[in-house]
Amino acid sequence: MFATYNNFTMPVAASGGSTSEDTVYGLFQCRGDLNKGEVDKTVVVTKCGPSLSSNSDRLTRRDAVLSYLEASDGMFRVGGSGNLQGVAQCVGDLDPSKCQDCLSDAIGRLKTDCGATKWGDMYLAKCYARYSEGGDHSDAGMGKRFRHLFHGGSSYFF
Repeated sequence: MFATYNNFTMPVAASGGSTSEDTVYGLFQCRGDLNKGEVDKTVVVTKCGPSLSSNSDRLTRRDAVLSYLEASDGMFRVGGSGNLQGVAQCVGDLDPSKCQDCLSDAIGRLKTDCGATKWGDMYLAKCYARYSEGGDHSDAGMGKRFRHLFHGGSSYFF
C-alpha cells in the first residue's frame, strides 16, 4: 500500500487436489496526482435518488444508519435499519484517523446534498459513503451488487 505501482505473478495450486499449478497475475497503479496517505476530500461524484415525501421515520432511519457508519471503526463499514442499508469505505493508504475524517465529511455532505431521497452516493477522492432504501439505486448493476452485500456478499469495491 506504500507503492504507487506493482506488477506481480504468483503460482497457486490448482483446486480439486490436482498437483498442477495455475498462475495469478496482479497489477495496480495509483493515480499520479495523489499523495500517499493524504486526505483529499474533493467531491468526485454526488448522486441522489428521487425525493421522498417528508416521512420522518425514513429520515430518522437514514440518519441513524449514517451515524452508525460514522461512529464505526475500520476502512470498510456497513450498517442497516429495516430495508435501508448504508456502506462506507476509505482507500487503503489512509490511516484510521484520516479515514475517519474523510468519512465524517462524506457522510455530512451526503446528508446535506441529498436530503430526503431514497438513495444517495457521495464519492470523495479518498473515501465514499452511500445509502439505499430497499436496494434501489442509480445503476441497476450497482444496485444489485449493493443489495448482494447485505444478503451474503462479502466485498464491495468502488
